[in-house]
Amino acid sequence: PNHFVNDCPYNSLKASMLNKEQEVFAVFEGDINLQDRGVIINQALLDTGASATVCGSEWFQVFEQTLTQEEKAKIETRSCQRLFKFGDGAPVKSVTMKIIPLKICGRDMLVRTFIVENDIPLLLSRQTMTDMGMVIDLGEMSVRVRDT
Repeated sequence: PNHFVNDCPYNSLKASMLNKEQEVFAVFEGDINLQDRGVIINQALLDTGASATVCGSEWFQVFEQTLTQEEKAKIETRSCQRLFKFGDGAPVKSVTMKIIPLKICGRDMLVRTFIVENDIPLLLSRQTMTDMGMVIDLGEMSVRVRDT
C-alpha cells in the first residue's frame, strides 16, 4: 500500500516541510505476523538506516528452531541495555544481544544482533553490512559480499 506522506496517518513530517511539487511516497505495512510471512523467516532485511542490527524475539525463536545443534552451539548471549525507536513508535528496550551464525551470499558469518520484543524480522544495519563487505547494486537488484 503506497500512499502520499501528507495523507499518511503515521506521518510525523510537517506538511510545510514537504516540497509541494515533489511526490513523496511512504510505505507502511502494519501488524506483520511473522508466522504468516514465510518469505522473511530466516531472511534479513537490508536496512541502511538502522543504527544497529536488531531482530524481534519471535523472529529469533523461529530462526533458532531451524538451526542444527552445531549452529546453536555458536550462539553467544550477552546482557545489554539499549533503546531502539522504529518510525514514530515508542522507544523499545533491548536487554539481550546475541551473536548468531548466518549464511549470507553463500558465506558463513557470525553477526551481532540486539533482540527486542517487537514483531520485526532481522534488520541488518549499515555498519554490519559494511563490516562484512557487502555491496548492494540497486541497478542490478543484486547483493554480493566482497572477497576478503
